[in-house]
Amino acid sequence: MSNVKNAPEGTYFTEYGYSQCYPWVLVEMSKTGKTAVIRRVRTKSDPEWMPDITPGGFVGHCNNQHKQTWLYDGVEAQTVRIRRDKHGKWVNRGVRFAEADGPFYFYDYNF
Repeated sequence: MSNVKNAPEGTYFTEYGYSQCYPWVLVEMSKTGKTAVIRRVRTKSDPEWMPDITPGGFVGHCNNQHKQTWLYDGVEAQTVRIRRDKHGKWVNRGVRFAEADGPFYFYDYNF
């Protein structure tokens, strides 16, 4: 599932933070398929989607954060190498990644 508009075709990965997700694109895959080089996808806010914030909690609560969309804004120059661990999961220094159908970015407005 992709929520980043205008992204080119490619193989994408999603980095899982504590409550947020970040999109990455595949640059190079090793012949064995155990190592991948990826670049972070830059996004900018989509003017068609506005957060619906209601007062409450610490600052407010976003009621429609699961419907957020973003616009593709290129990729960063810096690369990161991720590897499969012994369980077959993609990791880099304790950070988890997963292959995705398309770029997926999630900003947790309620965190």
